[in-house]
Amino acid sequence: NTSAGQPQLPVVLDYTDQQLGPYQLKECLGSGGMGTVYKAQDRKSGQIVAIKLLYPQLVALEHIVARFQREANTLKNLAHPRIVNYIDEGQLDGHYYLVMEYIAGENLEQYLKANTPSVSQALEISQQICEALQAAHEQGIVHRDLKPANIILSQTGVRVLDFGIAHVSTDDRTLTHSDALLGTINYMSPEQRSRGQQVDHRADLYSLGVVLYRMLTGKLPLGAFAPASRYNTQIDHRFDKLLAKALQSEPESRHQSAAELQLGLERLQLPRFGKYAWVAGGVALLLLLGFLFFQQLPSKKTAPEPKAPSGKIYSQAQAIPTKQEVLTQANIAAKNVQEETLPADEEPENEPVPDKVAPQQLTPRSRNSVAPNQQAVNKKQANIAKSKKTFRRKGKNVQINKNVKKKTGI
Repeated sequence: NTSAGQPQLPVVLDYTDQQLGPYQLKECLGSGGMGTVYKAQDRKSGQIVAIKLLYPQLVALEHIVARFQREANTLKNLAHPRIVNYIDEGQLDGHYYLVMEYIAGENLEQYLKANTPSVSQALEISQQICEALQAAHEQGIVHRDLKPANIILSQTGVRVLDFGIAHVSTDDRTLTHSDALLGTINYMSPEQRSRGQQVDHRADLYSLGVVLYRMLTGKLPLGAFAPASRYNTQIDHRFDKLLAKALQSEPESRHQSAAELQLGLERLQLPRFGKYAWVAGGVALLLLLGFLFFQQLPSKKTAPEPKAPSGKIYSQAQAIPTKQEVLTQANIAAKNVQEETLPADEEPENEPVPDKVAPQQLTPRSRNSVAPNQQAVNKKQANIAKSKKTFRRKGKNVQINKNVKKKTGI
């Protein structure tokens, strides 16, 4: 029955352990504005599923049935890892039902009642919700009832469900005014609460802003709400700035897509820097690049000194004498020896020694005095000639015999 054109609150019936076509209803998971969700099992395949059963009292209302069928069609077009998957739908004995995949885990509403998520957890959950909303919005689908009870926390991450009042936007991507007043009041955008405004995908972004504010503070941003950093000392003004934009009354002042909001959430995960930290970081980077550049320049290396040949090592001051130098030294030594053999009182210094003296011109006394000298000179010259010949034969430096004087008997 209806009153003033609106349905009365339905009487929730429990169909646990009942059969619904090929499915056996096992457990009641929860109830909503349109029906009850059961955990069930396919009797043929044994697959565990979730079945949403429309309240029997609402079957007579055509617009409610149309909305229920709309959810089934919406899930058919949404194949995304962050959105619950559609399996089947049907009608049996006046009961409309929708079969979805079963997600083990608790919803965010249950989690928030018993726990306070950390800042990093709140950011991670919100980013995954953005992924689901972006996929739905790209298909022209607006959820319109995003709240913690419709967000499942599973082992594989966040899953968004309950598109029961979702609407496929028209070409101008707006909803009709008659459908605007749908959703949970505390999470509804201002345009959803007002009958005179149009509603589009940006209404879901407002609802996500409310969910994030509650995860960070444990409170709802009602009226002139305080910045989130007042209730949570682990966050700074950057969070306040993002939430203030997401919760703007005018849709044009909010984030214009779920992808844009997700990017802002990712930036909040970066560490906070001081006022001049970026400048210092840039200078450090330039210094590092300069150091690496100069490291790549070729260095001037001195050529290695040549290795000395094996054998006797000669320094630059002790150069190996040449054959001509040895001959010259031998001649000089021979000349010195010759000068030493001549008596100073009988032969002048510059007077040449006669090669041969005529015997008839000498007296017996002079013959006896000259002959021994001449004989010694001739013998010395023969020794020098023999020394030169020996050098030419052996090809090496030969020292002049220092005992020539003794050998010649002079």
